[in-house]
Amino acid sequence: MSVRDPGSGVDREGASGSGIRAYGMLILMLVVASVVPARADGGLGLQLALAGANRSEIARALELVPKSQRTGMEFLVRNMPEVDLRSVTAEFLLDEVQVGYRAWYESPWHDQVPESVFFNDILPYAVVSEERTPSRRYLRARALPLIGDAKTATEAAVRLNQTLFPEFGVRYSTERSRTDQNAMQVLEEQKATCTGLSTLLISACRSVGVPARLVGIPLWADSSGNHSWVEIWDHGWHFTGAAEPSGDHLDDGWFVERASQAQPGVPIHSIYATSWEKTGLSFPLAWDEDGSLGYVQAIDVTGRYAGAAPTPAGMARVEFVVRDEDGRRVPTEVVVRRESGHVAGEAIVFRGVTRDDGADGNDHLAALLPLQGSYVVEWGSAEPRPSRVIVPVDGMLVDLDSASGNTPPSETAKADDLRGSGERRNDAVLRWGRPAGR
Repeated sequence: MSVRDPGSGVDREGASGSGIRAYGMLILMLVVASVVPARADGGLGLQLALAGANRSEIARALELVPKSQRTGMEFLVRNMPEVDLRSVTAEFLLDEVQVGYRAWYESPWHDQVPESVFFNDILPYAVVSEERTPSRRYLRARALPLIGDAKTATEAAVRLNQTLFPEFGVRYSTERSRTDQNAMQVLEEQKATCTGLSTLLISACRSVGVPARLVGIPLWADSSGNHSWVEIWDHGWHFTGAAEPSGDHLDDGWFVERASQAQPGVPIHSIYATSWEKTGLSFPLAWDEDGSLGYVQAIDVTGRYAGAAPTPAGMARVEFVVRDEDGRRVPTEVVVRRESGHVAGEAIVFRGVTRDDGADGNDHLAALLPLQGSYVVEWGSAEPRPSRVIVPVDGMLVDLDSASGNTPPSETAKADDLRGSGERRNDAVLRWGRPAGR
């Protein structure tokens, strides 16, 4: 009969014959019907039933997992979506659990990570709805040298965010094959948007024992698009933008002010974190056009972000983008002066360089300008520089043309009328106008 080695995945040919094959099937049926249900507390029996034809694989994983890892395996299976129950192999589960436990036990910060956090935010083999392919063992081998002698989860996560993407040549691009890439697809394509970049960073963090999860908002309160980022656990949850390191610390990023405008109780403008454990709340996925991916579970974390960094009274947040003739964002110096002081070198109130297409689609050069008065915006390196006069409005996006110096007529519109979203906005996002608790 053909027996698959759970460690190697190789089918080994032993003694053959219909009697031996039938005997093997009988033993497996006994494992499924007797041994597993004996431990099938908390819904394992129901999960095995949902596995259908793949029931034997799930049962084999539960039976063969080492005793020291059994609780973790049961947690995974108990909360596993039906699509995985019907497809993942015992070999896959056993290897993911083995490497997951090793990552946790061998990390210097092991004692600071509660078992419940390990179960929910290190052990899971997936982040959202990406294809389930083995990656933890490979990522661990590549990530360990990158974190070096990191002593804390924060230090390890920061080092990974600083080095992982350059190491593999991965960059932000909307030309990726799909939104919900898995880590290996991101590495192969070397490009991703915020969801794929976050998935890679989360997967790498988990591979070295750093608890990590995806966080996102279906639609910013200013209707400018959606976004996904990463949270890691170190005596509590802390956030960072994937491939957008903020020096050597966490809890900073271009989206902080926008996230502070999240609206508790308004699902489409609320912020959610992923959870492997079933919560009864689905994570809003912008690519879930038919509602079939509701199995990705969520926790509402809006309260941790809302009101964190409001625009100061009397000020306006104004953003700038410069595009070339093909509509691509290009890095260009922008100078803002008070109109009354429009003299070279005088009355400069802001200076900065705009983002290119390697930055998230919602990440633009931003300035805080007093609401009183008008301002002259100059950009580019030509002399004389092209210029425009603006009257600040909070949330304004000033869209500039690098080639001709012309600004679209709608330059003074609110940002939500002009800005493209980091991920495509569609009915999947708009469904989140429903009451909470879906």
